[in-house]
Amino acid sequence: MEVSRAMLFHKHMPKRFWGDAVMTACYLINRIPTRVLNDQSPFQVLNNQNPNIEHLRVFGCVCFVFIPSDLRNKLEPKSTKCVFIGYSTTQRGYKCFDPTNNRYYVSRDVKFMEDKAYFGEKNWESVKDLPNSTSDRAKSLKHILEHLGNVNIPQDTTEEIPGEVTSGTQESEVETPIESSHGNHENVVEEESSEEEIGPLSEDEVIRSSSEEETNSIPQTTNEPVYTLQNPRRSKRAKKPKVLFNCQAVAHPIQAICLIDLLPEEHKAFLSKLDVEFIPQSYEEAKERKEWTNAVDDEVQAMIRNHTWDEEELPQGKRCVSSKWVFTIKYKSNGKIERHKARLVARGFTQTYGEDYRETFAPVAKQHTVKVVLSLAVNLDWELWQMDVKNAFLQGELKEEVYMTPPPGLEDIVAPGKVLRLRKAIYGLKQSPRA
Repeated sequence: MEVSRAMLFHKHMPKRFWGDAVMTACYLINRIPTRVLNDQSPFQVLNNQNPNIEHLRVFGCVCFVFIPSDLRNKLEPKSTKCVFIGYSTTQRGYKCFDPTNNRYYVSRDVKFMEDKAYFGEKNWESVKDLPNSTSDRAKSLKHILEHLGNVNIPQDTTEEIPGEVTSGTQESEVETPIESSHGNHENVVEEESSEEEIGPLSEDEVIRSSSEEETNSIPQTTNEPVYTLQNPRRSKRAKKPKVLFNCQAVAHPIQAICLIDLLPEEHKAFLSKLDVEFIPQSYEEAKERKEWTNAVDDEVQAMIRNHTWDEEELPQGKRCVSSKWVFTIKYKSNGKIERHKARLVARGFTQTYGEDYRETFAPVAKQHTVKVVLSLAVNLDWELWQMDVKNAFLQGELKEEVYMTPPPGLEDIVAPGKVLRLRKAIYGLKQSPRA
């Protein structure tokens, strides 16, 4: 707890991260030499090798986690700002937290700013001497504090607001005589009308406007219909026509049509054969038909020739991984069946990190690299061969001890009470892509 408390105080971390601080402290203590173990670390005593400390980083520092291209568009940033909160216990990677989006990340592609804390200490030195400070921040804060809660309402206003009628103007208008003759009566009426639009209001207009306001304030009765069970209220909203397909589809034009008449003949044959054949969902359903039992036998014989497993007794303290059969049909482009395929898949979700698997990262070729090779082949007139290797995924050798219960269909091959120790990878294991 002393180490975790020191890490929290060092980078001014909130107390809600105390659990991550304790986990990180345990991770560090297990890799630090101690006098109790004769200047050896607990990791060195358990694994008989020195721990690697090159990946250690400062707890609570600012870090930037890389965002894969499939999770962002071209205009979004390639990384997000996070706080480093420790190391993952299930895989090799840094554990980071984004307080803005309240999201956790576990990634190996992280850039660190170890000298900068995410939750920095608040500095009040610039506003300590507020009356004599010359900074803009201090001036603005001083202005806010001075005018906080003080609203100055002027009581005596000397400005004349257009539209308001004062007593002085009314008296001057009453005392000024209007001299007019019968000949220019129309001009006087026009002048008075223009003055009424621009100038102040008269007493009669003020009284008239006040009476109109009173009448408007009285609630007026409207002839609204009364809705009952026999006469319910109906919506007057315009209904949009139903669209049965995406008429604006561009990437996949097949979405914009409802019939298959416009498709090529080979596509029609392929689509018509997809739902004709029955695909079993379990071994009990597959063993009823000969083509599926032959597919299972072919897969088992391929694994035996490849020396995928050995029959052994289950050691004490070890757990077995279960498995299942997955069946599918491979079609040709014209819809004809190429072959029935059976695949033995292990239930990798039952594996435990550190016991039967460790590293899962597997380097793969980028799609851009494949496109570059194809472009070179076209420009340089190279020959391209396409091939399909059976059981290509089952050639990787396993370094960990992985035991599997015999799948259905191998009761006659495996002795009772024995389990299969996997020597090579099969589908479904955590480490299969890497192997």
